[in-house]
Amino acid sequence: MKVSASVAGGAAAALLLLTACRGGDEGTAIDPAKAERELAEAYESQVEGARVASVDCPAAIDDTIGTRAACTMRLEDGTVGTIDLRVLDDEGHLRWDVNRASPR
Repeated sequence: MKVSASVAGGAAAALLLLTACRGGDEGTAIDPAKAERELAEAYESQVEGARVASVDCPAAIDDTIGTRAACTMRLEDGTVGTIDLRVLDDEGHLRWDVNRASPR
């Protein structure tokens, strides 16, 4: 699954590949646990020194084109941000943007 990423408010941007984030046999939803893991890994690979403590996505993310969802990301340094997801096509390609990151 291809994922493009940009970060608002001062973080990194890149095009990434998330693999097989769809859940279930019918392919009607994005697997949130896999998406959380891969988003954390992708963020850490893009932002030097970043250590993600957790990413929490909604339990059900429909894979219909245009679907949007918001996940919460927490870094080990206390920074909290929102990852906005959007399904781009019927193959499950996602765009993700990290927004509203702020230290706690």
